[in-house]
Amino acid sequence: MNDMTIQYISPRIGDIYKTFVDEKRKSGFSTEKISELSGVPYNFLTRFLVGQVVNPSFEYVATLCAFFSLSLDTLAGLVQDGAEAATGSLENVLESKIHALELDNAKLAGENARLESFNQQLLQIVGGARA
Repeated sequence: MNDMTIQYISPRIGDIYKTFVDEKRKSGFSTEKISELSGVPYNFLTRFLVGQVVNPSFEYVATLCAFFSLSLDTLAGLVQDGAEAATGSLENVLESKIHALELDNAKLAGENARLESFNQQLLQIVGGARA
């Protein structure tokens, strides 16, 4: 049995807003833009980001974690910082996703060229068989 009791986790929950304040600063997004992009209500965000929300909605916290590519486990202190893959800033996450899409696009372009060549070969075979 581990020591992940309410006494261990509870003090960390009260300060989770500070993590999101830091992520907001790193992202460069305004509170309004974060609300617009994440779907978390603006009124909640403005109160949450100054520590006025005592028991934030799990739904909103999880949504903000997903938006900023944060782990709920790290946020709650269930794993040490750095024990998971580094998430980086939102800009880094977006750049990584763009890079992955570019790689997928290049692979698909190569596959498309291969299939077009194969199709031409089939057309020559079928055309030769008819003659």
